[in-house]
Amino acid sequence: MENPFSERMAVLPDIELFKILQQEKEYEHLAVEAAKNEIEKRELTNEERKVILRKLAEEEQKKEEKRLVIVDAITKLSELIKNLFILIPTNTKSPSLYINILGILLIAKAITSLGFEIYFWFILGFDTFTLPLVLPTVLFAFFLIGIAIALFKKKKFGWIMLTLFFIILFSRNCLVLYVSWFVDYTDPEGFNTALGFSYYMATLIVPIIIAVYLNNQKVLQLFKISKIYQKVTLFISFTVSLFYFIFWVNAGY
Repeated sequence: MENPFSERMAVLPDIELFKILQQEKEYEHLAVEAAKNEIEKRELTNEERKVILRKLAEEEQKKEEKRLVIVDAITKLSELIKNLFILIPTNTKSPSLYINILGILLIAKAITSLGFEIYFWFILGFDTFTLPLVLPTVLFAFFLIGIAIALFKKKKFGWIMLTLFFIILFSRNCLVLYVSWFVDYTDPEGFNTALGFSYYMATLIVPIIIAVYLNNQKVLQLFKISKIYQKVTLFISFTVSLFYFIFWVNAGY
């Protein structure tokens, strides 16, 4: 019975026949057998065989070099991601998990703020009048993204700015509650409902919980924050908060 692959093998170059023999597991048995028979028919000399095998080796080397380039690129990309988003340890007690979540939430907040401002800009039109209204929020959104990246990379800048932010936010919310509840009590229904009261309390509790957690010993070690850095940051945070509170109270509240 004639081999169905014989005609096909007869028109292939020598090097392609040798490739089939080298990769015989990828071909049908009859195709490999037809390639062997065709090579025998051509009666190649030892020198010709050596030249073909050398060319095949060079091709394999080039393929390996390309593969290594791809592997190297993937490795560098994974390292970049690893350096940006430090791998979350399997131990959920590690602060990395919560710090990365905070960074993701900051980015989410920045994206939603940018989206809203861009929509707002489209509604009002792109002109010099709307730019001063939009620009501060856009800059603040990019600032939040910068803090988030610093958090992912466990940089001191991220810890310092986040500590400042949440302590000052806590003080600002204290001021809002003070003015709304004791000075200009215009929303009794909001405070008296369970949902309203819960919301106002959350604006106080959440920032201070995060601020306290950022000063946890494990977190300080993660960001390599020394006692001096910690004390200076806390001093600046509370000083700014105090002046902020005094300023607005003396401004008419």
